[in-house]
Amino acid sequence: MSADYLKRPGTVAHGERPGTTSKPTRASLDALMEDRAGASPSPGEGRRKSLSIEEMLAGGGTDFPEVGKTSSTGERGSPLKTKKSQDFGGFPSSRKLHTSSGAFATQRSQGMSPELGSSMHSERLGLSTAFSQSTTNRRAKTAGSVTSPKSKPNRTSRTRGMNMNMLFDSPDVSYRKERATMSTAGASKRVGTALEGKGMSLDFLLPKTMIPEKHEVAERWPIVPNLLRARNLSSFKSLKDEGVYYDAENKQWCKTVFPSWQPGSRADAMMLRKWANEAIESFNMSTPKSNVLEDMKRAQKILSTAFHELTRQVLISCRERGELMAELWNSQTVLFARAMEISELELNRTHLKLEEAENKVEEAKQAALDEKINQVLKSRQIADENESMKKELKELRRKVDRRVVESSNSPDASITSVARRRSRFASQKMEVQRVAASREPQKEDADHAEDEASKIARAKRAKGGRRASTRTSIVLHKLDEKADLIANFQKREDSLAEENTMLREMLASVKSEFVDLQRELIRLEQVEFNVLELTGRAEYAESRFEDISDQMRSMTPRPERNFGAVGVDSDEIDTQDLMDILNDALDEPKYRDMPAESLTSMLLGQTDNGVPLQPYMSFRGCLEPIVSSSANKMSRKKLEDALKCGDIQNLEDVCPHEVILLMQRALRDKFEVVSFCNFLCGIDACSNPIDPDYFGSISHMGVPRHELLSMIKNGSMPTAERVNVLNEDKRKMRREIQDAKDTLNRFMQTEQRKEMARKKREQQQRKMKPIDLFLADLESSDLSKYKSFIGLGNGSDVPSFLRFHGKVPVKKMSKRETEKMTKEIWKAKLEWEAKTGDQFYLIDFVYIYLKDAVGIQSSIAMEGYNFVFSLKKHSYDVDCELFLKILTGEVMEEVYLEQLELQTGIEKLMVTLDRVSNKKETGFVDKTELKSALLSYFCVGQPNGKQTTRFEELLEKLNTEQPLAKVDYKKLLKEDEDFNQGPFMECAREQMLVERIEYFKELENLIYEETGFDEKCDEEQVRSALQNLNPDLSKLELRKKLQSCFPKGVEVTTVALALATLKRGATKISATRGGKKGKRNARASIIG
Repeated sequence: MSADYLKRPGTVAHGERPGTTSKPTRASLDALMEDRAGASPSPGEGRRKSLSIEEMLAGGGTDFPEVGKTSSTGERGSPLKTKKSQDFGGFPSSRKLHTSSGAFATQRSQGMSPELGSSMHSERLGLSTAFSQSTTNRRAKTAGSVTSPKSKPNRTSRTRGMNMNMLFDSPDVSYRKERATMSTAGASKRVGTALEGKGMSLDFLLPKTMIPEKHEVAERWPIVPNLLRARNLSSFKSLKDEGVYYDAENKQWCKTVFPSWQPGSRADAMMLRKWANEAIESFNMSTPKSNVLEDMKRAQKILSTAFHELTRQVLISCRERGELMAELWNSQTVLFARAMEISELELNRTHLKLEEAENKVEEAKQAALDEKINQVLKSRQIADENESMKKELKELRRKVDRRVVESSNSPDASITSVARRRSRFASQKMEVQRVAASREPQKEDADHAEDEASKIARAKRAKGGRRASTRTSIVLHKLDEKADLIANFQKREDSLAEENTMLREMLASVKSEFVDLQRELIRLEQVEFNVLELTGRAEYAESRFEDISDQMRSMTPRPERNFGAVGVDSDEIDTQDLMDILNDALDEPKYRDMPAESLTSMLLGQTDNGVPLQPYMSFRGCLEPIVSSSANKMSRKKLEDALKCGDIQNLEDVCPHEVILLMQRALRDKFEVVSFCNFLCGIDACSNPIDPDYFGSISHMGVPRHELLSMIKNGSMPTAERVNVLNEDKRKMRREIQDAKDTLNRFMQTEQRKEMARKKREQQQRKMKPIDLFLADLESSDLSKYKSFIGLGNGSDVPSFLRFHGKVPVKKMSKRETEKMTKEIWKAKLEWEAKTGDQFYLIDFVYIYLKDAVGIQSSIAMEGYNFVFSLKKHSYDVDCELFLKILTGEVMEEVYLEQLELQTGIEKLMVTLDRVSNKKETGFVDKTELKSALLSYFCVGQPNGKQTTRFEELLEKLNTEQPLAKVDYKKLLKEDEDFNQGPFMECAREQMLVERIEYFKELENLIYEETGFDEKCDEEQVRSALQNLNPDLSKLELRKKLQSCFPKGVEVTTVALALATLKRGATKISATRGGKKGKRNARASIIG
C-alpha cells in the first residue's frame, strides 16, 4: 500500500509521534471502508482470502455451509455468493457457487502494518520502534503484546460506532496507536534494523513471521468451532489475532498453530526446533558444496529465519530481552559479513598468487620442452650426416670389391693397398657410430621436470595461504633448477659442436681417401682390357638374355580363362569339377576349333537340339564299321540324306534291325540329324572319334544347356574380344549408373519439395481455431473430472454460440439427449433453409437454434459449451462424431445427407430383395442373398469401391447382430429409444466417413504430385489428379468438378481452395449411386 494512505486522517505515518494523531471519526472510518470496497485487491496483499467472520455468523443473506457438502468452486478462499447477487447465465432459479477469476486474497494476519507487504521471504528482518516507549506497564500496553484469549476485550469508547469489518479487515490501525500515547512519552527509538539487514519498522504489533507458508501447521474443523460459537461479535478481534479464518475452498474453519500469532508457548518453541532441524537437514542434503561462501550465505538465511521466529516468541514475554537478542544478532550478522568479506578477499589474493605460480611453471615447462626439441633436431641432423657418410663408404667399398674381382692380373701391392684402406675405413666407421651413439637425447631432465610438476600438483590440495606459500616456494625452487638445467644444456651444446667439428674433419679425410681410390680405379681400368677376351662370351650371352627379356615384356600374357557367373545354384553342383572339365576340354587341341554348340552337345551327351542320347549309349559308333567298309552302299552322306527325307527303307538291308528302330524313334522324336549321325558313326563335329571321357561328362550335374553354352562361349572367347565386351559392358553400366543418378536426383528433389510442402501444411494446420483448441484441451484431459469450462472469449474467430468470458459450469447431458439435440438441429436447419431459401453453415445455425431456445448470450454459451462437451464425450457414436467433425470443418455437411442416403439405399435394397424372393414384404431376407446383393451394391474390389477387408468387417457385424439364416432387416435398420443403431449400420456409416476422408487425402497427395508440391494448381493438374484417382469418372462429371474449381476467368487457384470446393460439391465417394435425387429424398425424410 502506498505512503499516501498512511497520511490520511486517523493514521500515523512513520516518523510521526503517536500522540499527535486525532481519534478516528465515524465518517473517516466509513470513507476508508468505501475506499477498500471499491479497490480491487492486488495479489501481493496476502496469501489467503478468508470470509468475514461477521458475514459468516451475523447473517446478512449468507447461510452457514452445511457439513458434508462440498463446494463447486475450484479456487481457495472464494466467498459464497448471496441470494441477491446475479446468477450465471440468466438462470435466476439456480443457486450456484461463484468464484472470482483473480487470486484475491487478504493478508493472513489482520491488523498488520500495511507497509510490510506479503512477501517476507525476500525482506530483511526488522523490529518495531514502538518498543522503545516507556517501560511502564509494558506487558499490557506495548505494541508487541497481544490480548490473551482469557482476557476481556477492551470495550472503550474508541471502538463504539465502528463498522465491525474495519476491526478485522481494515489496515487502518490508528485506534490502536492511540493506546501508545497513554504510556509514558519518550523518544521513538529504532531497536533492530534487521536480522538480515534491511530495516522494517513496526509501531504496534509483532513482526510478521518469515516461515514459508508451505511449512505452516493449522487445525481444521468441518463445522463452526466451539470457540467461535461461545463468543459474541465483540470477541472477533481476538479470534482474528489467533489466526482463525474460514477456508471457502474446502469449507473448513482453520486456525494457524505454527507460526502462531501469539508465539509464547512451549509448543511454539518445540515446533520451531523441529522446523529448524528439518530445514538444516534439507539444506545439507540438497547443497552441492561447489561454492563455500554462497553455501554459508544460504545457511545464514535459514538461521536468520529461525532466529527471527525465536525473537517473536521472546517479545511476547519480555520486550527488553527480544530487543537485546535482535541487537546481538544484528551485530553478529555484521561481524559475519565482515569476516566473509575478509575471507573472500584473502581467497582471491591466494588464487592470484596461485595463478602466477602456475604461469611460471608453465613457462618453465615450455622452455624445457623447446630445449628438448632443439636437442632432438640436432641429433636427427647428426644422424642424417652419419647415414650419408655410411652410404658413401658402402658405395666406395662396393666399387673397390668389383674392381678387385675384375682385375685378375693386378699386382699384390695394389691388393694390399686396397685392404689397408678398407681397414682404415672400418675404423673410421666405428668412430662415427660411437660419436652418433653419444649424441642420443637425454630424458633425465624431462623426468625431473615431471616430478617437480607432480609436487606442485600435490601442493594444490593444501588450504588457504599455506597452499599459496608452498606453491610459491616450489615454483622458485623449480626456476633455480631450470636455470641450472639450461646451463647444462649450453655446456652440452658446446661439446656437441666440438664433436661435429671432429666429424667434419673425419669426413674430409674420408673424401681424400676416396680421391686416392678413384686414382687407383683409373689404374685398374687399364687392366680391364686384359680380360676382355675372357668376358666376351659372357657379354654376348647377357645381351641375348636382355633381348629375350625385352621381347617377353612386350608380349601381353593371356589372362586366366573366365567362364562367367554360374547361373545355377552352386549348392546343387560341384562348381570346381565343372570348371576342371571345361578347362580340360578347351585345352584339347582337337576341340579348340569345335563350335560352341557342338561342344555343349557333346559334354551334355545330347543332340544339337537338346535331345539326350545317354539312354542310347549302346548304339554309339554302331555304324562306324559299316560306313568305313562299304564304299557305295552306306556312307555318312547317304545316312544324313535318308534321315532328313525320312526314307530309311533303303537302309534296312545294310543296318541292323535295332538301329532301324532307333532311327524310326529319332524321326518320331525329331532328333537333330547331323549330331545324331555323328553319334551313330562315332565321330564328333570335327570328325574326331568321340572321346568317352568327355561325352556326357556333365549330364549328371544338371547344368542347363543355355547356361553351359554361355560358359563355353565366354571361356573360348579371345582376349581382344573379351576386352571389347568388357568395355561395352562398362559403357553400358556407366549409362545405367548415370540414369540411376539422374533418377535419384529427381527423386531427391521431389522428396525435398514434398517435405517443404508437408512442413508448410503442418504450419497451416498448427494455426488452430479456438474450437479446435477447446477440443484439444478436452482430448488431453479426463472428461469425468470437469466441473467448469473457461470461455474462449468474444473474438471474431470464436463461433457465435461459444462467445463468452469467464467460467461455464458443466451441465451433464446423456447420450440420448445429445443425439436428440443433433437431430433437432438438423431438422430445424433443413426446415429453415426450405422456408427462407438461405443457406447456412451448420456452425452458424447452431447459434440461431440456441438463441430461439434459450435467448440471452450467457445461456447460449452455457448450452453451446455443454453441447460440444457432450459431443466429444460421446464421439464413439457415429452421429455425434459426424456432427463434431462438421462443426470443426473436417468434413462437409453433405456427408450427413450421404449417410442418410446410404441408409435409405440399403433399406430399399433389402425391401426389393424381400419382394423378389418372397413375392411380398415379409421383413426377412436370406442372409446369403443379402451378402451377394451387398457385394454388388458396394462394388467390392472394384475401382473406388469398398475394400474387401472392410466388407468382411461389415459382414462380421451383420453375423453378430443377426446370427440366423434369415435377416430381420427392419430390426437391423431400426433405432432404439436412445437413438442407437445396430452394429451393422454403425459400421457402414463409419466406413463411409473414413472412405471419404481417405479419398480426399489421396486426392490432395495426387494434386501436390502434379504441381511438384507447390501450393498453386491449374485446371490441367486437377484434371490429371482426378483421372488418376478415378479412371471411371465420366467426362460430364469431370467437367462439372473442374468448372466448380475454376469458374470463368479463374485459371490458377490454391490446392486447399480446390479441395474445399471438391469436398463441398462431392455427392458420393464410393461406387454406389445416389446423386442429387438421393439427397432430395434424404432432406425430405428429415423434414417429414
